Amino acid sequence: MVADIQAQRKQKHLDAHALDEKEKILDIEVNVVLDTLMAKQTALEILSNLCYGDGGSEAADDSNESDEDSEEFEDVMDVEDASQVSPLNMPCEAHEAIVGNNVVCKVMNHVASVDAQVEAKLKELPVTAVIPKRLKAVQCRSLLCIANLVELLAPSDLGGLSGLTSTWTCLAQLAFLNKDAQDVELLEASTGACRSVLQGLLSAQALHPGASLSVPALPTVSEDELRMMGQVGAQCSEASVRINVARVMASLGCLLRESDPPTVLKRVGQYLLDLCLKDTDVSVVAEALDAVFDVFGEDSTDAVGREIELVPKLRQILPVFKAKINQSRKCLGSQYPIVMTAKTNLLRFIKYKSKTGAKNGKA
Repeated sequence: MVADIQAQRKQKHLDAHALDEKEKILDIEVNVVLDTLMAKQTALEILSNLCYGDGGSEAADDSNESDEDSEEFEDVMDVEDASQVSPLNMPCEAHEAIVGNNVVCKVMNHVASVDAQVEAKLKELPVTAVIPKRLKAVQCRSLLCIANLVELLAPSDLGGLSGLTSTWTCLAQLAFLNKDAQDVELLEASTGACRSVLQGLLSAQALHPGASLSVPALPTVSEDELRMMGQVGAQCSEASVRINVARVMASLGCLLRESDPPTVLKRVGQYLLDLCLKDTDVSVVAEALDAVFDVFGEDSTDAVGREIELVPKLRQILPVFKAKINQSRKCLGSQYPIVMTAKTNLLRFIKYKSKTGAKNGKA
């Protein structure tokens, strides 16, 4: 109808009465659409609040080390053990309703972006110009809802490894392929959802030891795709997006660190170290350092660590990080404990990795 009205307006001898009637009908239909979108947005916000919990996406990957040195590493690092994180609580009835009614899939149906041509047409008429904004609001609420649902539900409720990988693939295309560095709201929502889904994959993998070698459902990622992810983080001015990208990269590194050749692990390590050196936001650096500890905490990563000069670069990062802390100390606020813990852990991590590096062949 929008195209029809536009065409009639261009006619030299238009029927003004007929055009007015069509515009009235369009106005009614637009109001119905807007009311429907507002109802969806409200429902998504209620669902997000229902399953919202603190710290789910912040939980560090729990690496179960068996040897004596690894146990020492766990003892000296101030990390949050994922096995000790309390699961988010939800009434059984609500959980059954979410799983039984396939709510996750229904929410995923709303995460796609509007077709560019359709959006352009809608923006041509004042009466329909507000629809794309409302659609984007629904899209962002859907992504937030997915992030919270993934934190709430067990991997089996989300389709296990294959289901989570499929969800990741869809969200990654939205976050990293159809990207606009200026659209901070969408980037924050989409990268946050990616981060939560990959954390869910790590939890699912922990339930199936050896899955990274035997299950083809785990994500595959190329060097070009890793480069695009890095560009999204580098080009965005919002710290939360850069943190999300760092956590996404770290999760991929953890999921695929047993891959041969260890291309992903190497590129992820290089990206995180570069971020630690160059990012001006001390909270981003703290999160990136924490990601480094997660990815390279296991002794099996020492060979790649030597290849990317992990310990020398961390030694280079340490004084820079301390200087950034001193400059930002008065405005850290709630980030202060996180930043100070990262500084303490950096010192301990360098000491630990220096020892294991010498043991494994580096003087």
